Amino acid sequence: TRLGDNQDIPVQARILAATSRDLSEAMARGTFREDLYYRLNTYRIEILPLRKRPGDIMPLARHFLAQAVRDFGKRVDDFSPAVEMRLEQLPWPGNVRELKNVVECAVINCRASMIGLGDLSGPADSPSESLDGPWSEAKSTMILRWEKDYFTARLQATAGNVSQAAKHSGMTRQHFQNKLRELGLVADDFRS
Repeated sequence: TRLGDNQDIPVQARILAATSRDLSEAMARGTFREDLYYRLNTYRIEILPLRKRPGDIMPLARHFLAQAVRDFGKRVDDFSPAVEMRLEQLPWPGNVRELKNVVECAVINCRASMIGLGDLSGPADSPSESLDGPWSEAKSTMILRWEKDYFTARLQATAGNVSQAAKHSGMTRQHFQNKLRELGLVADDFRS
């Protein structure tokens, strides 16, 4: 019936509902109505948490990256390999919503065309998190984070002058540029 009316209007509809609660348990405790449970539970789709679907992390992250770039009007193309590795290592207790928040914050923080480790914030940049897992992975993550910080500092100190930054680093210009590409840094982003 319409609001305030007493005449029934036939309607055909399918309800799609989602929850993170265990409704069987809620029914047993008496906090969820049994009749409603059986009306809603005609077809059930159970989606595993993000930590159990590591193959979904980067496609979702790229989707959220495209949305954030559009929403914030930033020019960010992709994630550095170090960031991809970091995102795939996280436990994601907040699931997809947490991943979306991390990507949005990274886009806001990013000053280059590629998101690097230094752009991550929250649980994604926690040092204790990066020390979890096998020794070689933890070491690799920490080295990549340090490299990003080092090259960012060199570019900031030289206002994006690659030749000067390479010279101060004791590297050839070509090697310095290769490292910038690898880390997702763009020298132009540091020029005044």
